[in-house]
Amino acid sequence: MPKKPLQSAQTVQRIGAVITGATEVYTAALITMQESVAAAVFEMVEAGLTREAILLELGAMDFAVLMDSLGYPAMVNELTGSYEAILARMSMFGEISESMLTGLVGIEQASYVAMGRGMAGAWQHEMTKGVLNGLSEYEMNLALRARMNNYNHVRTEVNTMMNTFSRTVTHEQAVNASPKKKFRYEGPQDNKTRAICNEMGAAGDLTLAEVEEEYPGGFMDGGGYNCRHQWVEVDSAEPSNKKNAENIIQERKNAGTYHEPLTVREQLAV
Repeated sequence: MPKKPLQSAQTVQRIGAVITGATEVYTAALITMQESVAAAVFEMVEAGLTREAILLELGAMDFAVLMDSLGYPAMVNELTGSYEAILARMSMFGEISESMLTGLVGIEQASYVAMGRGMAGAWQHEMTKGVLNGLSEYEMNLALRARMNNYNHVRTEVNTMMNTFSRTVTHEQAVNASPKKKFRYEGPQDNKTRAICNEMGAAGDLTLAEVEEEYPGGFMDGGGYNCRHQWVEVDSAEPSNKKNAENIIQERKNAGTYHEPLTVREQLAV
């Protein structure tokens, strides 16, 4: 695989922008699809079917098949197509095979298909309740969005998967690179940043072995769910956010809000 320029803090921002954009496009398409499914249910109401008849129809419907007929596979393909844009913005400093990348993207695609199946079941359940409660189409759509927490959970899940994919690709290259190669933890250092991400950001330049010894599992997991950070190959000319991370740690200690930093693996072991 051809070498690409070293990854920098700006590159991490560009990867984040790809992830945010892809997530919002996918979520907006889901909301439009949800409204189309609700409209299809209300066609039965407007046709004068009884509640019992509608309930029988809903019970017999395969909502996953309905979602597919409305274009869910194309939505998944568009979303996983964004992984090419992520890879194009990453530093490809080490060996990682095309088959490995293809396999990783395939696993992501399968996960999005499973996510759609889960949403199909939730929609079917919520629409059944809506019919029984005599909700209007507008009220049913509000109830569906409330059931899905306005799709915030979906946004978080997609963000987490995409960021983890990027860290996984970096990790696989690091495994095959020189054991002396250094990495640093890049990404926002602000009031939303977890303590473990502050600590890893303040740690400076580390080898893969040093990261895994000090922060078990932290190279691939980052800070955990919805983490915005990436381990990047060190470019000595690139300024680090180490000082920002140190300042936030000190501010939290001064305010008495500092928590023990634990990686995901360490939390599971507690």
